[in-house]
Amino acid sequence: MATTFYMIRHGETEWNHLRRIVGQGNPTLNETGRRQAAATAEWLAGLKLEIIYTSDLARARETAEIVAGVMPGADIRSDRRLREKDAGVATGMPWEEARDGFPEYHEAMRRDPLNTRPEGGESVADQVARVVEALDEYGARHPGQAVGVVTHGGVIRCALMRAMNLTMAQINQLDPDNCSLTVIEWGEQMMVRTLNSLPDPRRHHRG
Repeated sequence: MATTFYMIRHGETEWNHLRRIVGQGNPTLNETGRRQAAATAEWLAGLKLEIIYTSDLARARETAEIVAGVMPGADIRSDRRLREKDAGVATGMPWEEARDGFPEYHEAMRRDPLNTRPEGGESVADQVARVVEALDEYGARHPGQAVGVVTHGGVIRCALMRAMNLTMAQINQLDPDNCSLTVIEWGEQMMVRTLNSLPDPRRHHRG
C-alpha cells in the first residue's frame, strides 16, 4: 500500500537570497522565507497531517514548525538523512565564485555527475542513497497514510529521480521553489501527483 508524501521545500534564507551555496550550512529563514512558509501553511491547513518528517537543518525545521502550526497534534520528527547534499569546501560560497574556483571538480562533474564528490562533500549518488533509504523506511512505517516531508530542493530531486526513474540530465532540469509542494505516491508503483506547486507565484533559489 502506497504512502503519500507531501514534500515541502523550506522557505528562503539570506544565503538563498544572496545566491550562496547553502548545502549543509545552517542559516535560518529570512523574513521572506517565514512569509512563504506561513502562506504554504495556510494553503495546506486542510491536510491534517499527523506526522511531519523534517531535515534537522534550521531552515527546514523552522518551515516544518510553521506548517505544523495549522495542523494541531502533528508530530514533527527530525532526520539527518533529509539534509541537502553536502557541498564540502564550497559551502557558503557565491555560486559564480564556486563555479570559477573549482574547475577540476566541474570537469569531473561533466564526466560523471552522479558519482563525483566535491572536496569534503558528497556525491549525488550518496545523497540519493540516504534519501531513498529514509523514504522507504517512512513508507514501511506509514502504509496508506499521508506523511509530510519538509526538506531541501536536492532531496526532492532525489525523490523524483527514484519515483520517475529520471536521469541526471533530467533531474537537473527540476528546481523546486521555496515552500513549494510536491506530492508523491511512494510504494511498489510510484506516482507523482503534484510537482512544484505553489499557493502564489514566487521566485526561487537552490539550496
